[in-house]
Amino acid sequence: MDIIEKQLKEFINNKEPNVYALRGSWGVGKTFTWEKIINDADNYFAFEKYSYVSLFGINSLSALKSAIFENTINIQTEENKDTEKKERKFSIPLRKASKFIPQLPYLKEISAPFDYIAFNCTKDTLICFDDIERRSEGLEIKEIFGLCNYLKEKKGCKIVIILNDDEISDTEGKIIDYKKYREKIIDVDLLLQPTPKECNSIVFEKKYPNLQKNCELLNITNIRILKKIKKMYEDIIKCSNDINQTIIEQIENSLPLYMYCFYSGSESIPSLEYVTKNLFMEDSSKLEEKEQIKHKNWNNFINSGNYQFTDRIDLVLAHAVQQGFVNKDELMKEINSKTNELDLQNKSKAFIDAMADYKYSFDGNPDEIIQNIINTTKENISNITRQNLDEVVRLMRDLEKEQNASELIELWIDAHKETIGCFDLSENDYIPEVRDIEIINRFKEIFNKHYIEVEKSLEKIIQKLTHQEGVDDTDLFILQNVPIDELVNIIKSLKRSEIQIYVKFIYVCKNCNDWKKYIYEHSIEAFKKIGDESKLNKIRLKYWGIEF
Repeated sequence: MDIIEKQLKEFINNKEPNVYALRGSWGVGKTFTWEKIINDADNYFAFEKYSYVSLFGINSLSALKSAIFENTINIQTEENKDTEKKERKFSIPLRKASKFIPQLPYLKEISAPFDYIAFNCTKDTLICFDDIERRSEGLEIKEIFGLCNYLKEKKGCKIVIILNDDEISDTEGKIIDYKKYREKIIDVDLLLQPTPKECNSIVFEKKYPNLQKNCELLNITNIRILKKIKKMYEDIIKCSNDINQTIIEQIENSLPLYMYCFYSGSESIPSLEYVTKNLFMEDSSKLEEKEQIKHKNWNNFINSGNYQFTDRIDLVLAHAVQQGFVNKDELMKEINSKTNELDLQNKSKAFIDAMADYKYSFDGNPDEIIQNIINTTKENISNITRQNLDEVVRLMRDLEKEQNASELIELWIDAHKETIGCFDLSENDYIPEVRDIEIINRFKEIFNKHYIEVEKSLEKIIQKLTHQEGVDDTDLFILQNVPIDELVNIIKSLKRSEIQIYVKFIYVCKNCNDWKKYIYEHSIEAFKKIGDESKLNKIRLKYWGIEF
């Protein structure tokens, strides 16, 4: 990158008319590099006039000529100070007028000669053409390059053309057939290929070294994407001054990957969904050979950033990337939950060490290692997570220790029986945190049994709600998880005024940003079931503002 900057400095320090091309992939900082050279050019600027022209939306050659004149500025130096004063008296009013004359009906007839005069004022100027691939259809590539040649040969101008390498080709089929013009028009062809470290240094400026390191591991050179990563990371760390360092490191690992997958658009980069659904963990041997190779390359890319698996915090991050902003409440809810898990893990160090002896070493007596895992699991049964339980139980099954597996499951259930929510596996659409069949069945049994036991209290909750007596979060949690058939029966038992109050309540839940919105979805599913019973019921529901 330093070599390119040196070439560009020499370019603007020399008055010899010529045409440079500055090429590079999308987002690598071509415009950034050029503007940096211009802004730092006080001591080596050979020209008194400079014009930067973005071709975005320009639809004709005459419009392009006018844009050159309209965007021309005078570069102030001591040597040309007096000249500038004389020139500005003429050129600045003329540039202002050039924007409005074509729009005024009674002045349209003088627009063409005015443009001619304006363009004739363009001489001995440093000109930059950017966004060529985003021009309108009315402006052809050959006209742009022809104008560059004319400005160089007849007007003594020096031109730099910024080109997106992804949109040009030596063959036909791309937006710009570059080979056709490179030999005749371009005097110097510069290719900007900054390293990931150079691009990251521009964006992060020695801030967030771990985040920068992870971006470099993924070989991200797109400065626009890097800026998005930096901005969202800063938005996240503003949410709290007390985020656990382990969680910070997780965010620094996951966010660059998600942002790159979402914005890259390259077939060599996996989709965001492929990562967040943990599809890289699945067996691809049954896919066609072409798909196998693609998935293998994707998996290698994911592994290059040391990504492990997707958890709840990751899902919130992925959603933030998709919607363009961070939902602070949703994120902090998951961060607090993960913080509690990490605290439990710290309390369960003996268990973690025992598992590490099994996972990461071939040392020790196998029987002693297995017994140590069983003992430390029992000793820390109140602190270990259900993921920990699942991992140990599946190990016991692999070792044909079925009795130990079942014993540990029952001990864990007994230790957590007061926290009914931990037996709810329904939230885990993407995260296979519990895979053992016995654990799944026992958890479902306990969870469902709990809601059979609270059926009577459920009726009281509905009664409190419809009589506007006030309900708390515990009541709402029960309402959210009640079986549909039970909710159907209770709704059908409500009186007209009670139905009206209940419908208003669920529409309030609909607009909530937290878990309460699921009460709306749950209730609508119950209403739909009622509507399916008869045409009359559907008409009744329509009367209440509920349609499907």
